[in-house]
Amino acid sequence: MKLYIPEQEIDVPDYPDHTDALDALSTQIVALGQQSAEQHTTELVRLAELATKADAAATAAQERYNEILARLGYIEAVIAELQPAPPHLFPLRGVRTWPWDDPAECDARLDCFEAAGVNVIYLACYYSGRAYYNIDLMPWRFDALGYVLPRAHDRGMKVSALLPVAMMGWPEHPEWNALPALREGGTENWLDFGNEAARAWICDVVDEILTHYAVDEILLDYIRGACKFVDGAIPADAVTATVASVADSLPADVTLAASVFAGRAWGIECASQPWYDWLEQGYLSYVTPMAYFEGVSDAAFWGQLTAAVNEWKGSGFFPARILPRLSVRRAQVLEHIDLCYGAGATGMTLWNDSDLCADAALVEALGGGAW
Repeated sequence: MKLYIPEQEIDVPDYPDHTDALDALSTQIVALGQQSAEQHTTELVRLAELATKADAAATAAQERYNEILARLGYIEAVIAELQPAPPHLFPLRGVRTWPWDDPAECDARLDCFEAAGVNVIYLACYYSGRAYYNIDLMPWRFDALGYVLPRAHDRGMKVSALLPVAMMGWPEHPEWNALPALREGGTENWLDFGNEAARAWICDVVDEILTHYAVDEILLDYIRGACKFVDGAIPADAVTATVASVADSLPADVTLAASVFAGRAWGIECASQPWYDWLEQGYLSYVTPMAYFEGVSDAAFWGQLTAAVNEWKGSGFFPARILPRLSVRRAQVLEHIDLCYGAGATGMTLWNDSDLCADAALVEALGGGAW
């Protein structure tokens, strides 16, 4: 007969004596149990070997991953060494100035800046038809740049030669004026960035400054269209061509920056100033967006500054290459500084030196670490 147990079929001889049959059955069951135990033990050993191999593979993978990370870190370090150092101090604490007329004014401003913790001076080198440095290309009044430069360096401050580009050149070359009002006897003026001779002249001015003065950088101010006077008078490609011409003319170790409108759309529509493109093309090391928002309430100002900061954060250039310029004429300027630093800013510029140095409490706060 046959006896069935789960998953096993056992032949049971037809013994007339049931005791013998049971003994035979017991013997077969014991044998099957031993065989099953041996198979189970073999499987456990195999699984243990697989687990050991898996652990070894995981350890090797982790070691390889760590090795890759180390190599990536080395590569990044090499790239960092090959790239030039950041062009500005971190955090940058700059002040945009008006022209200074004599040594006494220069010394007073330097004292003020040192007390306020300033480390970059954006020194205006031209105003109202006169240069404030010794130059052959146009009339000059007082060599403020030559006086300030070594004294600022002695105090640990960098000096950026600020050129209000749109205001320059036309007195000597009235044909370069982009605004018909002046040609017809009006009083307003704006350099025609579309004029190749005018662009070449600006490059000559920059070259002359760099030849005679050890400035730390050049900052292009008023590098925009004339929407304040005439909408669309100067196309954006002409302004861009001027920025590109100056950038191409500079030695590799000289930083070029620019003052720009705070918002991208506003800069393009009103000022023919596509400054995001200038950063993308590498013409500029950084920009100082003029977050003045004049003529609005304090609440509206806060909203506009917040919106501008949010736009900059999404640009891909903030914080290293977008450094806000704030107005000290706003009583809440310290709160505005906190807003920018809270967003991750690596520095900023204040406008202007006259109002800053007239506010002793603000100078003390800045010097005490407010920025």
